[in-house]
Amino acid sequence: MGCRRPLVIALNAILLTAVSPVKASSGQGLPPIRQLFGVELGANVGQYQAVGEAVMEAELNAPEWVQRIVPPEPNSLFSQYEVLFNSETREIYQVRAQSTLSRIKCEATVHILSGVLKKKYEGYDFLELEGHFAVDDGSSSIMPSYQLVCTGGKMLMWLIDVEAHGLHVKQNKDRSPVSTNGL
Repeated sequence: MGCRRPLVIALNAILLTAVSPVKASSGQGLPPIRQLFGVELGANVGQYQAVGEAVMEAELNAPEWVQRIVPPEPNSLFSQYEVLFNSETREIYQVRAQSTLSRIKCEATVHILSGVLKKKYEGYDFLELEGHFAVDDGSSSIMPSYQLVCTGGKMLMWLIDVEAHGLHVKQNKDRSPVSTNGL
């Protein structure tokens, strides 16, 4: 049990997200979650320390521009951070973090972290499945905007502004590799 204590301390010590009262309240009467690792949704990607050049990933709905960054508030549980942004406005619509973990270790970490997040976001709705945890702030009817998932030997955490992502897809749908116009 000695190795479990540092993990719990790391999870409790870091502020994984912050709630910003600037946007309208969620359907649950609570403010939407707008920040992860100190990175604010809607902020200009240039505000954050870049790691390398931004890359364009060809996705089915629309191409996405991804920039690896060093976040203002990193967490030792994650090794890589990136933001997805609108190439025209340069506004961030998604923050992602990942680390490489075995499925067993990942599921144990998600289980511990879910308890920390439940305390932090008391009053919000939660979705829990094996190796998957989500906080539903009510800002989207499509999916919870804040998720933590174990998949393919990785632990992924992300926060997405579903509305801003939808606008990005709408503006760039003709640039998708599966559209008639292609890239």
